[in-house]
Amino acid sequence: MGFKKNSIITINKTITPLREIDRYKPDWDIIKSNIDKYYFQVSGISRVLPLLSSRGCPYNCGFCYNNYFNKSEWRGHSKEYIYEQIDVLKKIGKISGIRFFDDIPFCNLEQAEKVFTDIDIPWGVGIRPNQITEEFVQWVKKTKCFYIFLGAESGSQSVLNKIDKKCSVDAVKRAVSLLKNSNIHVRAGFLIGFPGETKEDIDETFNLIQQIDKGADNIDFSITKYIPYPGTSLWQKTLERGWEPPVTTQEWGDLMKSGFNYNVTECDYSDINYIFEACNKIINIII
Repeated sequence: MGFKKNSIITINKTITPLREIDRYKPDWDIIKSNIDKYYFQVSGISRVLPLLSSRGCPYNCGFCYNNYFNKSEWRGHSKEYIYEQIDVLKKIGKISGIRFFDDIPFCNLEQAEKVFTDIDIPWGVGIRPNQITEEFVQWVKKTKCFYIFLGAESGSQSVLNKIDKKCSVDAVKRAVSLLKNSNIHVRAGFLIGFPGETKEDIDETFNLIQQIDKGADNIDFSITKYIPYPGTSLWQKTLERGWEPPVTTQEWGDLMKSGFNYNVTECDYSDINYIFEACNKIINIII
């Protein structure tokens, strides 16, 4: 963390990630008086609010802020903490669902069963494809889980290897197959625009989407652009391809809202139209 005082910039030393995270609780009273503006809808369930059951992630995906910000450490809240926070949200907001926005809520099935089995309100999470096993699916179907965001990232094994996803295309296919035709809404999330990514790589992503979309009413997809973050392993590779990073916080905000106005791929085109066409292709598949 850094700050500026009297035109002098000071960058503090890096600290060890907090471990006793149950000691730090959200102050929900801040939004209590106008909580309606903070609800969002997920999979047809309205009045959903966000919550964290853990912090950090033990993986080192090349595009993710986690390995720099959390030092690739996972720390979970206790079951008691999570249930207490849910009770607070029920009282102040009359919520109808919880969306956990952890980087990786489940480090293993035993931990997941311990914390999530008895949650008595619909809940959704994000999860890695290689964590979806027959045992996991049998368990999660018995809970009140209504939504799973599946971090697929790419249909190209070459890209998955380059971004250090530690996951295979086959694992994505298997995860979708196991979750098909359940009462859980599954959204597979993909990224395009990685440094050095080729047209063939992106085509493989579209081909994978076409394969896993067939005959699954509970499966859909999202696709977004790769955004470079300082401290990630892909940051330097992105700079080497001529990308100029934002300087101010306003410029970073503009970048997050902008379209595909930069290109660090190997796609054979002089502008970024190919990626827009790719997105339209995805939309047509879903519709």
